[in-house]
Amino acid sequence: DNNGSSQQDYALACDANTPAVSATAQPDIVNGLGDAGQIILPRIDHFHVLLGAKNAAGNFAYYTIPQYRVAAQAARDASPAVAAPRILSIQISVLARSTNNAQNKAIDPNQSFLMLDQNVHAADNRTRFLRRVYSVTIALRNAMGETI
Repeated sequence: DNNGSSQQDYALACDANTPAVSATAQPDIVNGLGDAGQIILPRIDHFHVLLGAKNAAGNFAYYTIPQYRVAAQAARDASPAVAAPRILSIQISVLARSTNNAQNKAIDPNQSFLMLDQNVHAADNRTRFLRRVYSVTIALRNAMGETI
């Protein structure tokens, strides 16, 4: 998707691996990634995910994936150990851009975009593509009914 210019064309793509027969909880090597990926959404400049989770005390918070991993490990390492925060929802946000450079002076190439809990800027501040943020919150139904 070059569209006649030299800007970087990003996309949201998905790839999968095949787990080993003797899979472990934390594998050192992941095989099969990178050779059969498929583009899900073209022209996605930024992708952001938050996990909505409730801890054992009943407090609900949104975590980035690295933050959730730290919180889950801290819960397991506590004395006595407590359950890791239970993921109840997922928030997903994408920054999509138009197919062509609009070259319209009304578009600010340095504009910031609010994506869930952070402001982002397009990496390319020379072109004037139309950009829009799309966000969704997905409730994980099977996670809602069980008490912690």
